[in-house]
Amino acid sequence: MTNQILDYRPSVELLQILARGSLRQNLPKALRLWVILRSLYGDESDPVRLQLAGKFTYSDWRKLFFTQTDQHHKNYTIPIAHDSKCPCAKTLVDWLFDAKMGCNSEEWRGDFLKLYPLSEGEFNNLLSEGIIPEGKSKGQKRLPNGRLFAITSKNIQYNLQTLAELGWLELSQEYYEIKPKRKSKSKQKSLSNPIPRNSSYFYQKVTELPKFHFGGYLHDYGKFISQPDCGEIANNYLAPINGIPRFVMHVEYVVSQEAKDRSSDLQEQLKQIWQEIPVCPISILYDSASLARQGKRIIYPVCIYYFQRAPYLCAFGQTPKNKNDIGWYNYRLDRIKELVKLSWDNEDIPSILKIKYQNHKLPLPSDIEESMVNSWGFDFYKHSQTMLLRFERDFHDRYIIHSFRHETFKLIKGKAEFNKFCQDYQPNPSEKALLDEIYESLPLAPEDPDFPYAYYRADYRIDDNNVIMRLRAWGQKVEVLLPGELRQRMAKDVWETYRLYHN
Repeated sequence: MTNQILDYRPSVELLQILARGSLRQNLPKALRLWVILRSLYGDESDPVRLQLAGKFTYSDWRKLFFTQTDQHHKNYTIPIAHDSKCPCAKTLVDWLFDAKMGCNSEEWRGDFLKLYPLSEGEFNNLLSEGIIPEGKSKGQKRLPNGRLFAITSKNIQYNLQTLAELGWLELSQEYYEIKPKRKSKSKQKSLSNPIPRNSSYFYQKVTELPKFHFGGYLHDYGKFISQPDCGEIANNYLAPINGIPRFVMHVEYVVSQEAKDRSSDLQEQLKQIWQEIPVCPISILYDSASLARQGKRIIYPVCIYYFQRAPYLCAFGQTPKNKNDIGWYNYRLDRIKELVKLSWDNEDIPSILKIKYQNHKLPLPSDIEESMVNSWGFDFYKHSQTMLLRFERDFHDRYIIHSFRHETFKLIKGKAEFNKFCQDYQPNPSEKALLDEIYESLPLAPEDPDFPYAYYRADYRIDDNNVIMRLRAWGQKVEVLLPGELRQRMAKDVWETYRLYHN
């Protein structure tokens, strides 16, 4: 028997490990595993600690954990709320934020939403029902009245089996026979390690508890990979399965081979600078492609951001176009020819930057993320404007409607929403005439499947090349209607391309 104690609270990080995948989808299961672990390895004062023999079965555990087991916790039925003192009466929220065992609700909420940025409604649904209705996948079921253990005995046996697979229990090859019942093929599930029919496993507590590896990628991937779903995939498939890697990610990377070594050296320099307190400003020699010239600039380095084709150093300070302009800029890492660390008492450091340092208001990576959420485009420091797009209906129904482009990229449904868009946009006379014409052509039904177009609005960063490239990629399947300047640019690009092929 082990004399080791497990007293971890159900932090987001711990539950993420137990979930073995998306905590957003597996929160109830992960929390149940935590409760079961406390029942096995908690200290003597632990509210759920059970006095189990050296070897025990699920039936042994069930009789000690629940109350009135002969009436309500057997076979394949979900127990009703039969006793306020039975653990099956406690909700997911009760367990999660229990005063003795649980976490602070506000801190837990903040940590969870960093990894999975849900809406208020989605987050509340997850806590009250165990699922997010919009993201419900096959096999997920609502928790009756939010009760965490309102599940069948069979499902709890699977939870014990999971703990054995994770190394928290030893699974005995012995099993005892129980009274045979009528066989039902419909109830038999395919598992990697199925529980033998008409039998029950013996479990034994381990002599050495597995170690949780906190502070690693499981804690940080939500910050490292800005799209949570990609983080979930990486989490699910980080380790090979039966020795074979089953997840491959191809990233478009345009940095030349000869520039890679210099880029690696710069990354190491920046890493050392960021490890110091306080973080110092730097002087760089930057080869600007858009300006076709090199220039020295003093900047405060904030983070390295990989975006689509290359890593960039996001920094605040003198901009490439004019060193007297102080602001944000994304410097492509491989175009930085020289990097020198400066001290804060250097007289060449711009006064605005020094004031931010003295007031403890130096920019952070979170500032970048917040700005990028506000408007579509990587050049988060550029001014924002609203666009109106018209998609060809068949293309829209195949490739656009179920995709995500940006938080502000929204389908305009029907005349009422279009009228609101017009009021918010405040068009000039020529733009108003175009909008009036579109309004009159809209169908009465908001989502008429026979209407040949779909209209979208989005906020975007002006002259952001990544947005322009996306619009070009959609080609003739999309028409930029507003703003007029963007429409003219797209038309000019199309005309020049046409001339290229019809010279």
